[in-house]
Amino acid sequence: MNKKIINILLVAFMTVVMPLPLSAQKSDLLPSKNFTLKNQYKTNIKLTELRGHVVLLNFWADWCGFCVQSLILLEQWQDKYKDRGFSIMAINIQQNAKIQVSKYQNFDINILFDDFGIVSRLYEVESIPMSILIDRDGYIRHILSEEELKNSSGVLNKLETLLDE
Repeated sequence: MNKKIINILLVAFMTVVMPLPLSAQKSDLLPSKNFTLKNQYKTNIKLTELRGHVVLLNFWADWCGFCVQSLILLEQWQDKYKDRGFSIMAINIQQNAKIQVSKYQNFDINILFDDFGIVSRLYEVESIPMSILIDRDGYIRHILSEEELKNSSGVLNKLETLLDE
């Protein structure tokens, strides 16, 4: 009888104290919001087309020096992790940004143009650069500030954790 009570208490303890698997916690996460924007090749790109990938949305502008420099770093990350299902959508939030499209045609990441600010309002972008990591199921997992982006190892740890899920 004592073993039965101990087993019941052990199960009760594990249920209360042990964390739920991450998939069971998805209800606590915000789903990403779909959008369609044109990239540097004037092709429409939809966020939902990347379902099954870990996606980094990076909001930036030409006048932000760090933002422009970080495009090279973002491209390196995508190159390193694309075979594991990682994609980047670098969203230029400047109005009339299409004028500068030719400057970004040598990049292998999707450079998207949010000319009317619809997507930046959808994601409540208040400052740039701002990045959002979205998991394979389309849930927002991390919102990254400029300071966090400067700490590449911290971002890559978060990215690798999502890629391993």
